[in-house]
Amino acid sequence: MRSAIARREILAAPLALVGCAAASPYFGRTTPPASQRLVYSNGEEPSSLDPAQSVGSKSEVIMTALLDSLTAFDPLTLEPAAALATHYHVDSGGTQYTFYLRGHPKPRGIRLPNIDSLPGEFSRGRKAPPDRTPALWSDGTPITARDFVYSWRRFVDPATAASMASYLAHVGNAEEIVRGTKPPTSLAVRAVDDLAFEFELVAPLSSFLRLLWQPFLAAVPRQAIEAAKRRGHESSWTTPGNYVSSGPFQLQEWRSYDRIVLSRNPRYWEAQSVDIEEIVFLPVTNLTTNVNLYRVGVTHAMDPRLIPPPLVPALSRKRDFGSAPALSTLWYLLNTNTPPFDRPAVRYALNLATDKAAIVNFLGAGQKPANGIVPPMRGYSSSVNLPVSINGRSLNVLAFDPRLARDLLRAEGIGGLELSMTFPPLPRSKDIASILQRQWHEHLGLRLTLSEQGETIWFQDMLEKRYRLTEDSWTARCDDPNDYLALFTARTNYSTWVDPKFDRGFTTANAILEPAKRMNALAACEAQLMQAMPVIPIFHDTWAYLEAPYLRGLKSNPFGFPRFKYAWIDTAWKPS
Repeated sequence: MRSAIARREILAAPLALVGCAAASPYFGRTTPPASQRLVYSNGEEPSSLDPAQSVGSKSEVIMTALLDSLTAFDPLTLEPAAALATHYHVDSGGTQYTFYLRGHPKPRGIRLPNIDSLPGEFSRGRKAPPDRTPALWSDGTPITARDFVYSWRRFVDPATAASMASYLAHVGNAEEIVRGTKPPTSLAVRAVDDLAFEFELVAPLSSFLRLLWQPFLAAVPRQAIEAAKRRGHESSWTTPGNYVSSGPFQLQEWRSYDRIVLSRNPRYWEAQSVDIEEIVFLPVTNLTTNVNLYRVGVTHAMDPRLIPPPLVPALSRKRDFGSAPALSTLWYLLNTNTPPFDRPAVRYALNLATDKAAIVNFLGAGQKPANGIVPPMRGYSSSVNLPVSINGRSLNVLAFDPRLARDLLRAEGIGGLELSMTFPPLPRSKDIASILQRQWHEHLGLRLTLSEQGETIWFQDMLEKRYRLTEDSWTARCDDPNDYLALFTARTNYSTWVDPKFDRGFTTANAILEPAKRMNALAACEAQLMQAMPVIPIFHDTWAYLEAPYLRGLKSNPFGFPRFKYAWIDTAWKPS
């Protein structure tokens, strides 16, 4: 039975931090609830629950519980796993993929692993249903290959204006469709039969398979969207009562800026493996309030970006504190078309005057100072030193060297520099910007004016390149450097820096089939990017979160997307 979260609990919560250093080895309450009801701090109100319209991970975290894609990812290895597809086949040229959906009588190719392959905390000894068991929408309609054809065409249609449409740029004709020069029906996708979905890439891209778990590439329910159009309001398909799910949960309630409630989807293809009966997402933006809601037992887990940095040292001593590597990097974008950022020496000076170690020490959750945009990942090595010739001197522009930074500005004839910076209303953004403001003033005598923007305006300014200096960050969609470097190609660039040589090298690198050689070629692309320095990389992030000790199966992953289908509450758990 669902119980409301009383307003008095939220208002009283800040008092709970008193005694954070008390004798208990746990920060939060340790008495498990009697039911499989999970309350999760999501941090923000989602922008939309339509995969084509959402902006930001807060929406997508919820959508991963509502909609399945062709594939999922293994919660331990991150390797592609079965979801709505059970098998796939790729042609010898590496460009044509065929995915066989659940229920197909004669699937071919590589079989994707199911829950059977997972250890006990996730599988609990249960087996996935037979591959030939069809998958259904929550309204009982069969899920077919035509649903994916419809969804991917809708995703690249300019009328939809999907902000993530560039992720399908590698599919034949997608770029022309987004530009409006070809119709959506020309996208290189087709239904081979009712349960076989085929797409063709313009060139081999080994990382594309690892991307297919994304919620924005999930099938969407055509029947619900078309019904909403007939009602005269297409977006109404995402409201409770109209939302049709393919994932482990369905939308039960959405009270704006209060809560979103999901309930278990009884028609899910793997429903017998889902233990959680209800998930309540709370869109509380205040970091301290989120910590205290957990402390008093209102919430059981949280998004891994919601702990205020000053509290990390004390909380890290508690058993219910968790930290894990994140495939996420924070940097600042420079508009290289506007003075003084049009001068490489100025961009180098700002990077040389940034003490990134001091910033990560303030954050205190294990973040790593960044020399580039790609975080540490398997098989890839970023540059630590990057010698650049300036005025006849070979200088490592990735170092922290305030004296060299001042020399560069002096050589450019620049003094008394005044700049402005914008940043979104996200956790930590203002704190990090304030540290940078002090550092640049101390090391360069620079006056930096800070301005917080609403997230929608900030994002639109990046899309339209109206910024001068602004915060940006990226959390990987797959564990491959391609996902970061693609952000700086001409086709997907928020940056004002464009270099055809970079684009050609990037395309060539991705076409290399031998993994080690491909990684080396991509590292050379990143070195070229950092030599141009259209960004100032600050740190590679780490997830820090609080999670109840009786909550099982919700293992953190580098993407920051919990797999709620594997979660369960051990109602018999007791502190040891």
